[in-house]
Amino acid sequence: MMAFPVLFFAYQFTVRVMPSLLTKQIMQTLSIDATTFGFLIGSYYLGIALANIPTAMLLERYAPGFVIGINASLCGLLLFAFHNTDNGYTAIAIRFLLGVVSSAGFTGVSRVTLQWFGKEEYGFVLSCSLTLALLGSLFGGAPLGSLINAYGTKTMINALMIFSFFISAGALVFLTSSRNKRPESMPRMKFVDLLQVLCSGELLLLGICSILMMGISHGFVDLWAVPYFVASHDISRTEAAAIVGCNVIGVMVGGPILAFIGRRIGAAVVIAATGVAEAVVFYGIILSNIHFNWWLFGSTMFILGLFSSGRVLFFSMCVRLFSPNVAAVAVSCLGCVFMVGGVCFHNVIGALLDYVTYGGPVYSLVQGQYPVESFRIALLVIPIGCVLGAGLTLLTDKLYVERHA
Repeated sequence: MMAFPVLFFAYQFTVRVMPSLLTKQIMQTLSIDATTFGFLIGSYYLGIALANIPTAMLLERYAPGFVIGINASLCGLLLFAFHNTDNGYTAIAIRFLLGVVSSAGFTGVSRVTLQWFGKEEYGFVLSCSLTLALLGSLFGGAPLGSLINAYGTKTMINALMIFSFFISAGALVFLTSSRNKRPESMPRMKFVDLLQVLCSGELLLLGICSILMMGISHGFVDLWAVPYFVASHDISRTEAAAIVGCNVIGVMVGGPILAFIGRRIGAAVVIAATGVAEAVVFYGIILSNIHFNWWLFGSTMFILGLFSSGRVLFFSMCVRLFSPNVAAVAVSCLGCVFMVGGVCFHNVIGALLDYVTYGGPVYSLVQGQYPVESFRIALLVIPIGCVLGAGLTLLTDKLYVERHA
């Protein structure tokens, strides 16, 4: 019964990272600059952020198969529409709606996991589901790039749309007829709970920390990594996507390891340490003039993935702030904030690229052409954010300890 929720979760990861393979093509088709392109891609994260809690409430009210099935079909249709428009404003609206329907990915897996396995197995099953879902992100890199080179963009878009219908049919058939009773221990979301969470100053600080530290996973890996490696080492987009895929493998491997370490020495310490380590390694990548070596850069991206996987510990810090009846709401809210971090970094990096290269937004035939020096300056916001986020995370943890001493 977990197969179709996990398939849709993986599918939305593919949809999320796919534009990194088609950056120049999309910018030229829509006649937009990097600033607008950053907002275009960031609108996906904005859609997820705004829809995360409402989708969770729909999953509370209706059968998970119905919610996941409908959203999967809409995701495929919207993906087809996005790659068949030449209007920038229409593309932004479609990308936003893609984020809205993709919100059923994580929330759907979480809901079905709790329904079928209960609280005792929830953490283990959810972590395994996340690992499997990240295969969708891997597929959205080099494998999809190779298929696009072989069969063309339109053919692969049509294939992905048809596959979304398969996921939808499976979810509707196998999940709507499943037992849908809520376990008594599973709290139901209420409006008063949401107000309690939204008014929490500690959650606000935690959200700011998470935004500052989302630069590598959301700002770089999801969007700007492929264009950067192409510009800095003159390699193909497929080769660059393969290097970026190593980061996802690192996240898959590092998640359980850092979660185990966090239980021993504290989540805040692990988050801060990995954040500083990320900043140092990433700073070395963007400033290096080393001759291209696939294994060297692939290994470096893998290490960055290991460090980035520590961000899941923000949810552990979040849960301890609230009583069990509102913890689920708090986690949903923090999930929204994670997506906001993606929006921020996409837009900031895109704007910096335009201003450093051209002195401002441009609307000409040079869209997508940025020298490596511009990338190096624009991407500096990522290590700066990691260091600031690490310090603020330790401060937030210290305030929590003093408050509950």
